[in-house]
Amino acid sequence: MVVMVAGCALATEPTRLDPDAVAMPTPLDCPEPAALRGEFATDMVLAESSGGTDPNVGPGTGTVCLDLAGGAPSSREVICTWSADRHRLLAVQMFEAQIADRTVEVILDLPEGQPPRIQLWPGEPGPNVAFVASPGQVEIDATGTGADGRADATTARELPIADDGSPPIQGLPRSKQIRVALRWRCGAPPPPVPGVSTGRMLLNLDAPIGRTFTLSGTCVWIIAGDQPMRVTRTIVNARHAIGPDTFLQASVNTASWGNPTNDGLEMSLSLSDATFARSSHFGFASGATYWLDRAENGAFGHVRFRGLADVESDGPHVWEGGIGEVDLLSGTIRWTCAAPVVAPPAGPAEPVDPNGPEVVAGRLVLEFDDTLAGLAFEGAATCVLERSDDGEVYAPWISARLPDGDGSLVVDASYSRLRIARIDAAAAFVGEYEGDVREYGSVKSGPFSTFVPGLDFLGTDLAFRPFEGGEGPVRSTGVRIRYGCDVPAEAPA
Repeated sequence: MVVMVAGCALATEPTRLDPDAVAMPTPLDCPEPAALRGEFATDMVLAESSGGTDPNVGPGTGTVCLDLAGGAPSSREVICTWSADRHRLLAVQMFEAQIADRTVEVILDLPEGQPPRIQLWPGEPGPNVAFVASPGQVEIDATGTGADGRADATTARELPIADDGSPPIQGLPRSKQIRVALRWRCGAPPPPVPGVSTGRMLLNLDAPIGRTFTLSGTCVWIIAGDQPMRVTRTIVNARHAIGPDTFLQASVNTASWGNPTNDGLEMSLSLSDATFARSSHFGFASGATYWLDRAENGAFGHVRFRGLADVESDGPHVWEGGIGEVDLLSGTIRWTCAAPVVAPPAGPAEPVDPNGPEVVAGRLVLEFDDTLAGLAFEGAATCVLERSDDGEVYAPWISARLPDGDGSLVVDASYSRLRIARIDAAAAFVGEYEGDVREYGSVKSGPFSTFVPGLDFLGTDLAFRPFEGGEGPVRSTGVRIRYGCDVPAEAPA
């Protein structure tokens, strides 16, 4: 699933959502929160919010202040959400804060690498549930892990679910801009969960989106029998703000780490506004999803996806920047996982699949036709073998990473399809060629060779770079692929 990397301490300098915004006015006079008093009723609060126990939350106290008439400060217990490694505070949430005659829920998000956000929700459910965000400034005064601090928002913007003309928060006009202050004091974080670590994912979306997002999440590690510890799945479990009213979630599902092919490799993206009134879920990739790189233990991965389709939509898409309707998404995901603070308990050994892939080493050569005269690449490859009843041995899937100047080529070849992805010196994906494989043969007695015509460069993103020929970029070419595999005399028992 998805991935991320260890969080750093909060900055000691104020953090602003808009670096060009005017200086903060005099902050509200908001008193310090009360001291923690003994054991915190975490289970009760969690039952109200999510109906379950979250191992990443701990107790705290807080005070919220709003510049509304008659709005005296409100002090209550808060929920403090911590990163998986417990090195960083990620969120503070206060339920049922009493501001004059209003009951408000206050949420402060402190996502790693992103500006902080303050949200205000009415404490009572109803048709006019509101969300108040801070598109102007948010200043954070906190040090170390962020366990004690203060947040000040100069402006707040109200975003109702249903625009029926009535104010979502009673007494607060929709056009009202307010100042918000939140002070908090968190207790010790809960113990780390064995086998769970922090991670970071870099998501690049091709044109017309043309944007890059850094997302935080968690990685789940396992130990199976006497095998080394490895990542079994990764998750982005938080909504990441990518605009004033646009949030993104992402996930990657991977096949078993013992299977080098693309089987079972899936990813999804969910996009929504603040109140989930508009949302889109992009799932099945109609084009391709394949590995560009990965670590054997799963702590690192790089995946290309193309043609991710909108499979579930409750309203218009909410990509910002004048993009309009986007029904298919393409891009890459790259992730890293930190090691868990506490190792997972050893589990039972995984059963051996008698029908599992037979994976061996090999070698692969690419020789392009006259459109790219003289261009050739060679290097080590990985072969997945298939044995026929008549004793022949085939390679239905071959992959290789071949040097290409300061970068590399990633070759993904099957019975029917050849993909060649270009990776630059910074490990960024910069384009791909794809063509149909029309023949295959046995590799039992030596290398197999076939010519693949009509190898086309895909995509029009200006960041992509096709090969250069004598007359400029070459978007269509042909290539001879030759590969050999180290075939054992007999299939493994």
